[in-house]
Amino acid sequence: MSNDNEKAWQHYIRALALPAGDSRARSTKEIASVRRGLTAGTEVYAYPFVLPHVPADASRQTEQALLRGASLVAEFKDSIPAFTPSADSDGRYPRRSFGQWAGMVAHNNRELLDPNSPGMIGNRLAYIHTQSLDEAAMTIRRILLVASRGSERAPAIDYVDLVATLVYWGRGLTQASRERRLRIIRDFYRPQRQEPADPTTTSQAQN
Repeated sequence: MSNDNEKAWQHYIRALALPAGDSRARSTKEIASVRRGLTAGTEVYAYPFVLPHVPADASRQTEQALLRGASLVAEFKDSIPAFTPSADSDGRYPRRSFGQWAGMVAHNNRELLDPNSPGMIGNRLAYIHTQSLDEAAMTIRRILLVASRGSERAPAIDYVDLVATLVYWGRGLTQASRERRLRIIRDFYRPQRQEPADPTTTSQAQN
């Protein structure tokens, strides 16, 4: 996938992630339709909104990945704020991978990152690298639900990275595909970087 093609769908995901109160937010009809792209049985409703941003030479799996990812963004954008990486050269606000974000949610929920006694999120992620694209999308959705319903405000999530995780999910047969899948679990268990207050947890600025 070329850089230009990547920019097309990334631009759409950033626009889709704008909260309902933003004057630039997508219409209620579009959000409702895109949310139905999570499963093969209802994805047709999302076609008019998502497929124009899919590269012309994209495979069916890439198309499905963008439909599933956009659906998750549409469902959770108003309950989980969007994280925007900073352009600062000192790297105070680096990109936040889905695995890092899941680790933050587990920490907020006081789950111990203990492989012998993993919490709910750790259990969900334990076998995600063995799952198909659709199974992985459903696993991710369950974790997003936990974060959105927690007693503490959900940490901001990098929606572009989340969708990219699905776009490059593959079939688990190549080294690149296996690396993308295992990265989630590695990032989940790695120590969390201590950062100053994240400005994007209180605003949903565009990337």
